[in-house]
Amino acid sequence: MIKRYSITWSYKAYKDLNNIESCLRFNLNEFNIARKNVNKILSCISNLTYLPEKNTRLYNYYTNVRKMKVNKYIIIYEVDNDKKNILILRIFHGSQNYFNKL
Repeated sequence: MIKRYSITWSYKAYKDLNNIESCLRFNLNEFNIARKNVNKILSCISNLTYLPEKNTRLYNYYTNVRKMKVNKYIIIYEVDNDKKNILILRIFHGSQNYFNKL
């Protein structure tokens, strides 16, 4: 049986998700869109517990940092195969230059 990976969040990733929700809810007055986007992001992150390495590797050297696209957002995460853990590092809007913010 395949062992599921656990998921942990960095403070910055947690803050990113809150900022996405706040921006959509309060700045754009899009309550339903905010809820749908956050739920989709959380669902896709949850699905990583079975196949965390299915997404594109962000850096090809020494690390297992990967990126996953969900709607207009990019989720950056690191896979630790020894500990069976996924660390959610950041969540960016696709229009952002996220390489400079990692």
